[in-house]
Amino acid sequence: GEGETFDYADTLVHQMIHTVEFVLGAVSNTASYLRLWALSLAHAQLSAVFYDRIFMAAIQTGSPVALVVGFFMWAMATIG
Repeated sequence: GEGETFDYADTLVHQMIHTVEFVLGAVSNTASYLRLWALSLAHAQLSAVFYDRIFMAAIQTGSPVALVVGFFMWAMATIG
């Protein structure tokens, strides 16, 4: 309106607040995606360990019962 003057300091503070909010949001989103990535890697490694230790051990026994039980245990541990 009329009579209002432009306050540079107020605008600067307002823009700095928005900048800090943006940076904090970006860091938070990055950390969230890194957590998801780490969880995915841990899940893949755990699945590989279960595959090697349970399913492959059951296959090496040659027993059909051990194969079914080993597959069931591996599937339940992997799929959940």
